[in-house]
Amino acid sequence: MNFNLPSILDYDIDGLVIKQDRISEDEWEHPKTQIAWKFPNQYKSTILRDVIWQYKGNRITPVGIFDAINLGGATVTKATLNNIELIEEMGLKIGAKIEVCRANEVIPKIQSVLEPGAIDITPPTICPICNAEIIREGKFFYCSNQECDSKQTRKIMDWLTAHSSKGIAQETVDLLYENGCFDSLYTFLQIPERPLLIDFISNNLEGFGERKCEILINEINKTKNTTILKFMDGLGFKDMGKKKWQSILEFLINDKYTNKISIISFLNYIGISNNCIVIPGIAEETNRKIKESYEKNKDSIDDLLRIVKVEDYKIQKEESYMKLNGKSFCFTGALETMKRAEAQALVEKAGGTNKSGVSAGLDYLVTNELSDSVKSKKAIELGITVINEEDFLGMINL
Repeated sequence: MNFNLPSILDYDIDGLVIKQDRISEDEWEHPKTQIAWKFPNQYKSTILRDVIWQYKGNRITPVGIFDAINLGGATVTKATLNNIELIEEMGLKIGAKIEVCRANEVIPKIQSVLEPGAIDITPPTICPICNAEIIREGKFFYCSNQECDSKQTRKIMDWLTAHSSKGIAQETVDLLYENGCFDSLYTFLQIPERPLLIDFISNNLEGFGERKCEILINEINKTKNTTILKFMDGLGFKDMGKKKWQSILEFLINDKYTNKISIISFLNYIGISNNCIVIPGIAEETNRKIKESYEKNKDSIDDLLRIVKVEDYKIQKEESYMKLNGKSFCFTGALETMKRAEAQALVEKAGGTNKSGVSAGLDYLVTNELSDSVKSKKAIELGITVINEEDFLGMINL
């Protein structure tokens, strides 16, 4: 196999699909006639010249700057370093000779240190946006000022992302904030009810016209009728996402012997110290962060609930509900009757969980390629039950 193939072609390529031209009789139902083959990552050496710190979400994240190199036809000069622990573990210093690759031919990554540098990488102590003190929590750095401008616009983006909003980019939110159109998530959501403000935006802000204002109004209004999961996810609590919020909701459903939970009941529960520790997957540190974030945001949450309608979290007591309770599934390869995301949604609806890989503790690997796939072989080695799509559909009565 020519590993240099990508470099000699006139177009980008990150792998091949290898096909065979004959099918044996015993493979007719599920023919294994093709396999995807990825080229190994390309590596280049260069010199780390600097590390800058930038906002990424609510965190201040290090980014390595190095001498330009060509990887897969792209000129690369920087790569995120994710967090301070990675820098410490690698022993990375300014001036180091480093090895860089593009993970999956896309994301630049500093892979290793080839020769040590001489200048220590020093994290910032003052926020570049508001000049407040920067604090370290674990392996991440945060601005200590809850009213920092960067956090105000980040809160808007967290809310819009949680509601899958379209057509409102970070640049748009920054422009609105810089021109005094809002000062919090609460006032941002009030923009559609302020015609004079809409008129100001349409006539004075660059890039805004009637159509863009219409998109802004429509997308904001869509988020005002929401679910508990989207509401909580949109608040941007540290280290929390929909899966963790859902695990708390499901625990409450079972613990209270009810089929619905209101947003008020949910907030009252998480606001009580140590309540969440008893929930699987919620550690003591996570519980502390939930309570701390809730206390900091309680007033703003109360404001939001005056203009946002939040549906109760409900679980339908269907025959299939909880049929897969406590069981974990991993899907690999193509399915014939549905997309993978649809199958995963069925697992969650029936009380099961989805895993992205094969490891100890997995209950079922679902695949129509029962012998040759890497995941199938690993599952067999670990004693994990391997089933095909038809078996899976039978488990959920489809």
